[in-house]
Formats: sequence, C-alpha cells, structure tokens
Amino acid sequence: MRRSACYFPIVPNKIGEIKAVGHLSPRTRARTRIVLEIDRPGDGDAAKLEEHIAGAARQISEAWGTTYPLLVDMPEYGPDHRATNGSTLIEHPHVCLRQLGMLAVPVAGPVSAGGPEILETVRDIARHERRGAALRIPFLELSHVDILQRELTSSMRILAHEPAEIDLLLDLEAVLHIPEHQRSTAHLTAVVHEALALVRQIGEFRNVILCGSSVPENVGKQYNGAPYRGRRIELDVWRTLLPDAIMPVSFSDNGITPSRGPDPRGFGPAPARIRLSTPDEIVFYRANQKRYVDLCKRALSSTDFDDRIPAWGATKLRECARGHIAPSSPTEWVARDTNLHIETTVAEVQRRLHATGRIRDYRFPEEEKFAWLQHNFLEDEQV
Repeated sequence: MRRSACYFPIVPNKIGEIKAVGHLSPRTRARTRIVLEIDRPGDGDAAKLEEHIAGAARQISEAWGTTYPLLVDMPEYGPDHRATNGSTLIEHPHVCLRQLGMLAVPVAGPVSAGGPEILETVRDIARHERRGAALRIPFLELSHVDILQRELTSSMRILAHEPAEIDLLLDLEAVLHIPEHQRSTAHLTAVVHEALALVRQIGEFRNVILCGSSVPENVGKQYNGAPYRGRRIELDVWRTLLPDAIMPVSFSDNGITPSRGPDPRGFGPAPARIRLSTPDEIVFYRANQKRYVDLCKRALSSTDFDDRIPAWGATKLRECARGHIAPSSPTEWVARDTNLHIETTVAEVQRRLHATGRIRDYRFPEEEKFAWLQHNFLEDEQV
C-alpha cells in the first residue's frame, strides 16, 4: 500500500456517497484509497449500533470490493461504546469487513483526541489484520509544532508500529472555521511545511496525506441565481507545497460535504443542487427542487463543467438534462456530484504530480477490468 494511491477521499457512510464510489472508473479506483467515516446515529443501544456498522460494511463492500485497501475511521466512537459481546464498537466494522474479504486499515486520532484507549484498540486491530494502521492529526495539533511533536511521539509509542506501517493524515479539517487571518494559502502552506519537517525526523511513513475541506456548512437561497463559488483552499495548499515538499504528500478532502459538519441534506424538502469541482473552486448551483433539470442544463453549459473527464456522474447529468432519465432524488444528486468530484480531483492531482515530476514517487496498481459506465451498484430505483 506504500504510495500506491495519490488521493484519499473521505467518504461518509451515506447511500449517496457510497453509490458514487461504486461507480468510479477503473483508472480512478487504482489511484484512490477511500477513507470510510462511519457515523454514530444518536444514542442507540449496542445492538442497534452493531446493526448500523454492519450495514455500512455491507454497502461499502458492494461499492469498493476486495481488490484495494480502504481506511476505516470512527471519530464519533469512544472506548465506552461497547458491542453486545463487550468489545469496543471500533472493532466491529473490522470483524464485518474481514468476513466480507475486504482489506481494511483502522484509523486513530492522537492521544489528545480520544485518549490512549482508542490507540490501543487500533494497535490491536492492526496487529490482527497485519495491514498497519492510520493516524489522523487534527488541525490544532498540526498547527503547533511542539504539540505535534508530543502527540506524534506518544501516539506512535502506543500504536507500537514502525512509521513505514502507518498512514499519516495531516488534517486541516473545516478550513472555513480557521480564523481568517490564518486561512491564507501561504500561511497554511507554511504550517504544513513545518509539520512535515518534524514528521521527517520521526521516520518515513507509509503515506503522508494532507486533508481538508473548504465546503461551507450551508449554501442558502441567496445563491438561487448566481452560484456559490469558493476556493479549494486545501487543494491550493497541497499544490503550493508539492514542488518543494521534503517528502511525497498525497491529497485528501471531504468531497462535496463539509468536514464533520451538519449533513447538507437536512430535513424537509431539499432544494435542487448541483455541486461541481473545478481545479480551483467548488461551485454550488442551487434552485427550487422542481428546477433540477434546468439546473443540469445551466451547469453543463458553464465553463465549470469539464466535459473531457469521463465520469458516471457527468453521464447522469447529461442524461437528465436531455430528458433521458428522471431527476430522481436528493440522494441520487449527491451520488452524481460526489462521483464527478472524485473523478475530477484525481485528474487534477495526477496532472500536478506529472507537472512537478512527483509522479515518480508513486507506484499505482494494475487497473481492474470492468464496464464501469454500465455498473449497476445501488441503481436509482433502489435509492
């Protein structure tokens, strides 16, 4: 798994996002390792939470398959969340995924994020599965080198794995929550450069991955006319540091949804939405729900849409604009937009790696062979 992927999209266990993964092209799948983020629905009892986790495992197994590894993160679960047999619920998805033949890698936060118990659990899972582990460092720890050194040292000691067995995720988190004077590309690039210098002193990690999300938590009715436009700040930072980075750094983001923020699907009738990702911006088109077809036409005729990128999500937008398929549901819209986002982002990441010569740092696996535009994972009528 060492540098066998350049993009690590964070995928919540929602039907729309998982369906998007199920329709990725073979080329993109070979360059991508998803980070499945399993949520905790309320305060259900152990049996209900086990069922919820098992359902997420089944869905992602149908979408992702058993060829490539995936990372599994459970940020809402702590040591007190127990299964019916008394084990921690953090272990449960790995039991399920192992039975399904999947190649799961457990993710932990640093000691400050969840205490030593979570790291100990992830250590034990990693020893059993023999695929290493991942460590996800939040922005507060990342942005202060003295704190980062303390957290990395203590976390690595508990994980008891060599750096070469660890995927290290440096997470800018919700970039729009960072104070404005610290949110510039130049400032955040300097922060990451300093963090990478420390990381190099500790050892050579299996993968070092820069994460972040510039997706706003809400795009309101004021954007029913002109679309919302926002810089992809985390991608700007990655591109800026890439040529002079002292080690290979892969990219990660949260797709078209905010970083651990409120679910943009919300409650009640959802507006029509199309979310396009260009190499520089996230562009959110919005209208009354009944205007989805018109919204497709607007988005497809704009310069924000790159018709050179082959993607299932783009195909569905075209078919809807031409009246060949029904608009369907908000869950389906999320699937189309997320799929197109991942395909677009992989293309941009690979382009930048080639332009800077850093593509030599990667060794992508052989692509699978299947008719991906005809793949039928979770078809519309099942949503």
